[in-house]
Amino acid sequence: MNRKRLIIWLLLIGIAISGCSVSRSHSKSVNKIHGSSSSWTGEKRTELELEAGQTVTFQFQSKLDSGELSIRLFDPHNNLIHDFEIGIKGKTDQNITESGTHMILISGKEFRGSYELEW
Repeated sequence: MNRKRLIIWLLLIGIAISGCSVSRSHSKSVNKIHGSSSSWTGEKRTELELEAGQTVTFQFQSKLDSGELSIRLFDPHNNLIHDFEIGIKGKTDQNITESGTHMILISGKEFRGSYELEW
């Protein structure tokens, strides 16, 4: 009888744990970043080597179900170049004024939803 109770308890614990799952994903390819989450707090950074005089076209979209999300582009001196609007699908051309390593910073606070940025 004790063995049956143990099996039942293990099954109940497994069911309870699976009902409280938290999922998140973030993927980065050469010219694309995308991710989705049911609850994420943190930062993701991607570096881009860009040249002065270059024009980079960014296509972006995001869906914010709850929490906070920001997607920002910084120059080599950590100055903000562009703050991508959240909750829409859009496109923007960015004229690069300085060569070097630029950074895309994605920040979330209890973020639930999805995002995609392609260049």
